[in-house]
Amino acid sequence: MRLSDIDKSAIRKYYNDIFLQNKTYSQIKNAHKIPDKFFIHMVDKEILDKNPCTSIGLSQYKAENEDFDMGDFEDFEENSKIETFTEEEI
Repeated sequence: MRLSDIDKSAIRKYYNDIFLQNKTYSQIKNAHKIPDKFFIHMVDKEILDKNPCTSIGLSQYKAENEDFDMGDFEDFEENSKIETFTEEEI
């Protein structure tokens, strides 16, 4: 396959393939970083016109329990106390 033949559908197929190998969202997100940086470089060097990794949504690979809600963090922060050492304890 020629570099110029790689399009968004090829990238999506790659992500779908690794998702079907039971890879997690984090692993897919990390796998996205390498080709994305490569294609950014190719566009910067004017070897390619566009980056096929741009605007590919990865959220579809998130498991339901991987969602992070800022509200959960705010509740945690308000209800948590940080214990510090006194001068004597140090």
